[in-house]
Amino acid sequence: MDYSLSQVSTGQRQFDQLLLNIFDELSGELIHTVQSATHQILDNSSRFLEADVSSAIQDFHSLYEKNIELDTFKESISQNVDEIIHYVQQGGQATEKIPDLATINPAQLEASRLSLSHMQRDLETLVKLEDAMKEKVLPILHNMQFEDQLSANILIIKDAWKIFVKKTDSNNSSAEFILKDVYNTLCSEKLRGIFCTHVLHQNKTFGIDIPPAVIKRFVSSLSDENDFFNRMQYFCADVLNWNTDDAAGSVELIFEIISTVEQEIATAGLASEITDEIFFGLKDVVNCLNIRGKQASKKIVHSLLKNRASLDKTVRELIQPIMIAMQFQDRIRQNMENLSETMAVWQKSRLALLNNRGELPASVRCQVGEELMEIMSMETERAVVKKHLPEAPDLQVSSGDEPELF
Repeated sequence: MDYSLSQVSTGQRQFDQLLLNIFDELSGELIHTVQSATHQILDNSSRFLEADVSSAIQDFHSLYEKNIELDTFKESISQNVDEIIHYVQQGGQATEKIPDLATINPAQLEASRLSLSHMQRDLETLVKLEDAMKEKVLPILHNMQFEDQLSANILIIKDAWKIFVKKTDSNNSSAEFILKDVYNTLCSEKLRGIFCTHVLHQNKTFGIDIPPAVIKRFVSSLSDENDFFNRMQYFCADVLNWNTDDAAGSVELIFEIISTVEQEIATAGLASEITDEIFFGLKDVVNCLNIRGKQASKKIVHSLLKNRASLDKTVRELIQPIMIAMQFQDRIRQNMENLSETMAVWQKSRLALLNNRGELPASVRCQVGEELMEIMSMETERAVVKKHLPEAPDLQVSSGDEPELF
């Protein structure tokens, strides 16, 4: 059986590298936004937690900070936080867990900037919480997991595409070897399941290795190298959809924070018609955060900004961080949607270059630049496109497209 893919054209090769570079930077913007959003949620939440609990939460978040030096220990650290969440949920005793913590490699704890004794102290703080406090803490811990999962998935998608582009652009590319190399980057059962569905067209998930018979069926089913690309695009789009759905948990946490602040303002006697209007508007915006097309929420935000100037200084200081957190969550959703649409443009335009054996035409660069600029909803994203495609048109953006909350 012929496992070789047809050699891609020069234009396709140049186009693949161009779009890979754009995708790489856009995904980096997404990861930065996710981390910033989590920091903002932690800062907001710490206002309503006891000092010791707030300190413990901040310490555990340090385990999820992206740091190249920690990558080797990432899986172990993630398992520790999973266990912490489990014990807090189950109301387990700290003494039951501490002996197990002692088995963790000290180098891992040192690399994670959290000593064994420090982790034991924080674990004791969390598992002994009263039920009312646990209701506030558990969503925050789960939000950390969302940040870690999304960041890890984006990095995996980037690595998978780098492998695919590098291998398919070589003169002796092999569908079998590309498939194995990409599959080896997938570190979770769910990712492998999505890959099996969209790339292998299989209804079941395999382990760390794909059976040889399945590989043969996959290769024989490929109509051409673009078919492989298309399947990869569907895989990546579904991974992004999965993370978009999971982002709802962070939005629910913001809603809880809004309710807490509203109660505190009412207790302090600072409530007024304006504050009532603002809190009603904040909740309306939160309900729009997971919905495509946010023109309605943008109008509400502008109204909130206008009314905020009339608020008591104390109220304004409480509301400002919430609005910033909402903006971060809105950006996460938009960044993921825009990444997915970038992949669709890549897929469509690449196919048009199938029979072009020369250099990447200037007309294609202009057309793709225009399409990508139309997709991008933030100035940082448009700057990435202009950096790699200077010929892309400068779009006139309404000042209402990106309400500034900082």
